[in-house]
Amino acid sequence: MGDARKKEVSYTRIMKHKKVKEYEQNFMDEHGYIYCELCSINQSFAFSVHHIVYKSQCGNHPEINNHKNLIMVCADCHKKLHDNQKENDNLIQERGLKELFI
Repeated sequence: MGDARKKEVSYTRIMKHKKVKEYEQNFMDEHGYIYCELCSINQSFAFSVHHIVYKSQCGNHPEINNHKNLIMVCADCHKKLHDNQKENDNLIQERGLKELFI
């Protein structure tokens, strides 16, 4: 891979990371605390931002880190979303993500 391509890939990864961090910060600013957007629990040790349309499905799509495609979840719900495609598909439909990723 050429130097220019390496810089482009690194820049893309940094920008994606920044957008996820921005989502986390905006969530805190808006709500004042972290909670799971699916089960509403706020007493968990592990919260993460889940990509509803997986990065593995759309890789470098410019909208992969769009806030509509991100959701704050506890570890249990994160696992459920990865284990149960139907729940994830419901979120895709609710948030209009098919149109975003066309």
